[in-house]
Amino acid sequence: MTELTKDEAQREVIRRWHELPQEERQTPLHAQVMAAGLAEVLEFRTMGNRRRIIEAWLMEDIDPTVRDRPHKHRRVNPQLAIPSDPEEAAGDGGDDDGAEQAGS
Repeated sequence: MTELTKDEAQREVIRRWHELPQEERQTPLHAQVMAAGLAEVLEFRTMGNRRRIIEAWLMEDIDPTVRDRPHKHRRVNPQLAIPSDPEEAAGDGGDDDGAEQAGS
């Protein structure tokens, strides 16, 4: 099969997923098994883990509210994080200096 765009791959994944009987596409385990198989046969360009991307598409099909939930395992590097409070962004460079002075 030729390399698909990511959108084409998503449509193909969902098409194949919907070919299964409904009782075989209801749980996260069903999505994991299908994603593992499709990741081996569908070629599309991605910087991420192809199996996990496919699994996410399938999970979203099982439960559309999945896309609105925060990622459980997402880690934020505090030095790269963008503060949500504008005053914090304009601060003096961190709370560590103030904590050391208070303890002196």
